[in-house]
Amino acid sequence: MPVIAVPRVLREKLGEDGVDSLVELFNKSEERIKEDVITLSAEKFARRLSEEISGVRSDIAIMEGKLEARISGVRAEMKEEVTSLRAEMKEEVTSLRAEMKEETSKIRVEMAQFKSEIIKWMFLFWIGQIACMAGIVKWLR
Repeated sequence: MPVIAVPRVLREKLGEDGVDSLVELFNKSEERIKEDVITLSAEKFARRLSEEISGVRSDIAIMEGKLEARISGVRAEMKEEVTSLRAEMKEEVTSLRAEMKEETSKIRVEMAQFKSEIIKWMFLFWIGQIACMAGIVKWLR
């Protein structure tokens, strides 16, 4: 509590009890003014805080709307991309199947040619074997 110095002239005119009462009156008045200032400050702070909070809430709502719009846009883009990727994959699979069939048929033709070549060489070998055997049998007789 602040100390109030009362001038001597006032002290003489009011007396000790009067000065004490005056100091007490000033102290109570000061306390009341402090309480009023604190109350007003708290009210102003609360009002300002609620204004700021409502502003932040509206900003958040706006941002949520923008975010939802972006998310839906990204979803649409992804859906389109997935659809195009599926179409590309189907085309690739179809072309790969066609290439595989073509290559398989080429391999089958080559195998058939190789088989006929082997049979030809087998007949030549057998004919040579028969001729050799016939020559050996004829020479041994």
